[in-house]
Amino acid sequence: MSEYDLTAKVRANLTQYTKEIQDGIKKITDSVSDELKTDLRRDSPRRKGDKLRGRKGGKRYAPGSYAKSWNTKVTSESFSIYTKTAYNRTHYRLTHLLEKGHKARNGSHVEPIKHIAPLERKAAKSYESKIIKLIKSIE
Repeated sequence: MSEYDLTAKVRANLTQYTKEIQDGIKKITDSVSDELKTDLRRDSPRRKGDKLRGRKGGKRYAPGSYAKSWNTKVTSESFSIYTKTAYNRTHYRLTHLLEKGHKARNGSHVEPIKHIAPLERKAAKSYESKIIKLIKSIE
């Protein structure tokens, strides 16, 4: 066996290992982001009542529309990078106000409703543990 044959075999094995890891990470990223989306839809604050809200002449929103509009999308995909982002399609301006709190029109302070940060931490821990499990299973 020549040195060239050994090098080619090692390179082929490393390429196969890398491909398995990349495919596994892509699947894990998709599953964790979908879990995060469903958790955000479940735990997001909902306005009570059946009254439509919005400005005069503007778009009107039904109660629960903030929670229903969470979605995910692939933000970057290349050979070594696969990123998905969870975002709110229609009420993206509200996410910061609800999460951090704000001043109301009458000068009072609206308390924050922490609903994104805890779920983000949970998803990050889940993602990390699933990737570790994947790498150990392929070894």
